[in-house]
Amino acid sequence: MAASVGELARPVEVYREHALLSSAIPTLERGQPVVVESSDGRYLLLPKAAVGQQPTRRLDDLPLQPTTAVPFGTSAQEVLTRIEETEQHFVAVERDQQIVGVVSREAIAERVATESREGTEPRDRLVMLGELATSIAHDFNNLLTVTMGRAALLERALPEDSAEHEHVREIADVAARGADLIRQLLAFGGRELVLPLHLDLRGTLLMLQSLLDRLLGDEIDLEVDVPPDLDPIRAAPVQVQRILTNLVVNARHAMPRGGKLSIRARNVTEAGRRLVRLSVEDTGVGIPSDVLPRIFEPYFTTRSDRGSGLGLATVHGTVSQLGGTITVDSTVGEGTRFEILLDVAESADEVPVVPTRALAFEGRARILLVEDDQGIADPLVRVLEMLGHEAHAVASGLEAREWLEASGEPLPDLLITDLVLPHSAGTELVRWVRERYPDLRTILTSGVIDEGPPPSLGDVDAVLPKPYSVDDLSRAIARALDAQGRAAARPDVEA
Repeated sequence: MAASVGELARPVEVYREHALLSSAIPTLERGQPVVVESSDGRYLLLPKAAVGQQPTRRLDDLPLQPTTAVPFGTSAQEVLTRIEETEQHFVAVERDQQIVGVVSREAIAERVATESREGTEPRDRLVMLGELATSIAHDFNNLLTVTMGRAALLERALPEDSAEHEHVREIADVAARGADLIRQLLAFGGRELVLPLHLDLRGTLLMLQSLLDRLLGDEIDLEVDVPPDLDPIRAAPVQVQRILTNLVVNARHAMPRGGKLSIRARNVTEAGRRLVRLSVEDTGVGIPSDVLPRIFEPYFTTRSDRGSGLGLATVHGTVSQLGGTITVDSTVGEGTRFEILLDVAESADEVPVVPTRALAFEGRARILLVEDDQGIADPLVRVLEMLGHEAHAVASGLEAREWLEASGEPLPDLLITDLVLPHSAGTELVRWVRERYPDLRTILTSGVIDEGPPPSLGDVDAVLPKPYSVDDLSRAIARALDAQGRAAARPDVEA
């Protein structure tokens, strides 16, 4: 919390200018400052050196130092800026038109520095935790991908009415829950692979309204206020949904006896930047000031049922990955307001994203898989064959280029490549493919993106975040092949 200058002030004695020095000497001897009020309304500081002067001298005959009177609630940072400009060493603090204290520049500067450190340390801690979460997610991504793929193969091979089939189904369900957890960790770390779109935020919010209303239940009223001219943003629909669902769930737990949740969006301009401000405000119990600095930390929760502790951490990471900022203001007993600022989208270029509904794709496609982890490549080839496709796997971008150049016609229908490959990135392979073989469709898979700006995904037909299920893979293939059955329409491909 930012301190007001009044909280730092030392008590002070105030004298009229015609008073005698003798009246102020006891205060000066105790080491307390003295303020002298002049007839023209100015305030002056009496230096400690005045103790050695003749006590019969009047205060206004002494070398007084001018000072500025500032309101009690003025922030320390604002006062420090003001006195640095005037080179004053002390300021008087005023409340209800009365001088109540005096504070030195050194005391103010020390408090401002402390507040700066206190503000930086939670951010540094979040960065460190984000890196840890990302490294954990990276290690588990491939393990879960293999588990989900092998489970799908076993499930297909076993009789549906057998106990073994049911056991494998439970394994697949647990792996899917693990995949959801990994995605939350990646979102918190800001390292999730997503395709940002030129997104109609207003339409997205209105579309999500019924879902959010169901999450809140009957005891909480939901208000969604978005203007018709709301600017688009650069984001994936799943990111907006994740932000809002987590904030709504958080608000629901803050209003156990009911209340109101307001979601508003407005176009704003700050420092020359066009932004969209998205706010989520509840009338719940509020967040105590000692808890507020930690609410975005993963696995930190004050809920009695413990919860997952990842909801607000996921929100923070997702907003950060979008290049936005999130702030929170809360009053205990009154409610909490989260405010998010996101940049307006400048371009309408759009890259297809894997939809949540299955697309119809029939036919057998020829697929080139680029995956350097043999433990993933082997079961993935078998899964692709199980889906009715013909698959060939290579371990690097160089091998993929050599295979494509040597294979001649007909070309594969689809290239599936990991983002991280030995000696090169999957995006480089995709760009090369787009230049040499423009009809070859592409899917990029990955669980974690490296630090720095996100990769350019403009040449990719679909993105498949790891870990993924067989259904996810099937949808991505359908999306990349335009859902019309591109391979099925070709006479040289077996239907």
